[in-house]
Amino acid sequence: MKKNHIENLIENYNRLKGIGLSSHYVEHEWNGYEFEDIQNLYNEVTRIFDLAISNNILSGVTLSINFFNEMNNQLGIATNNLHTFIAEEASKVAKDQAFPQIMSALDRILQALRSYNIASLSLGGQVLQNEVEKLYTLSSEAQEALEGVLELTNLSKKVLLEVNSTKISEAFAKRKVSIVKQKLLWLALVLTSVGASFLISYLIVLPFFDRFNNSSILSSSLEKKAIETIKLDQTGVEKSDPFAGAYMGIVLRISLLAPFIYLLVLGINQYNKEREYEEQYAHREAISSSIPGYHGLIEDDEIKDQLAKDASTIIFAVPQLSKEDGVNKKALQLFEKLIPIIDKRVK
Repeated sequence: MKKNHIENLIENYNRLKGIGLSSHYVEHEWNGYEFEDIQNLYNEVTRIFDLAISNNILSGVTLSINFFNEMNNQLGIATNNLHTFIAEEASKVAKDQAFPQIMSALDRILQALRSYNIASLSLGGQVLQNEVEKLYTLSSEAQEALEGVLELTNLSKKVLLEVNSTKISEAFAKRKVSIVKQKLLWLALVLTSVGASFLISYLIVLPFFDRFNNSSILSSSLEKKAIETIKLDQTGVEKSDPFAGAYMGIVLRISLLAPFIYLLVLGINQYNKEREYEEQYAHREAISSSIPGYHGLIEDDEIKDQLAKDASTIIFAVPQLSKEDGVNKKALQLFEKLIPIIDKRVK
């Protein structure tokens, strides 16, 4: 039943809308009102009705029979009087009579639409639809912007990764070259210490043992007095002890070798340390230079993050030796033990 009333109402409205008042202009005034005032009311009525029909508002609200009767009556009055008002042959008196009828009818139609919330529902739906469209547009723009930001972020990461990787790799390469130079210096020190120890042993220590084994007499009288100890035999006659001189000679000659022995041990220890540092920096150089390649091949972000974390742990860790640095300490301890022995023999 309500459907029939709605269809009848829409039919009467279409007759009003079919006039197309926006395409007409009548230069006429009535009681301070002009034709534009009629057009404004007419446009508002058609706007609300069009929205209500397109959004099916009329079937969604409770409408009484009085509403339909009043709306059909006022639509008929407005339609008939508008036809009279816009007719070219209409006299001024006819227009004066039609003008208030049109204004009153259109105003009653608007009041009825507003009182039954048809206007608010129609206009609100349109506003909501407009807002939804705006939100959809903003969402699309935001999505495009986000995709652009993500693409730019990934590109920035890639560029920064390549730049930083190159810089870090170059830094490790420079450090490795420096360590190689230090390693060669320590190797030179080792070779020098070996050569010096060999010469001292060959020129000083070995001749002494040869003379001592052949019971030869030391050539220097000053050295004789320094290394011989005077003892008394059972008869009370002073006697020379050749072994005392031998001990003293050995200690004095070995004391010449002690610094070179220390340098030899120290040089070997430092050489091994520099060689291990060289291997660690070479390893860091290889890792830092290969990270961009792995980063480009891996698509999983979680794996990329784990790769970056593991690589950073290796690259930025402080180089550590695999063995304890105890050789140098042991060499110093050995040298410290030799000093009291030499000092005691000299005294």
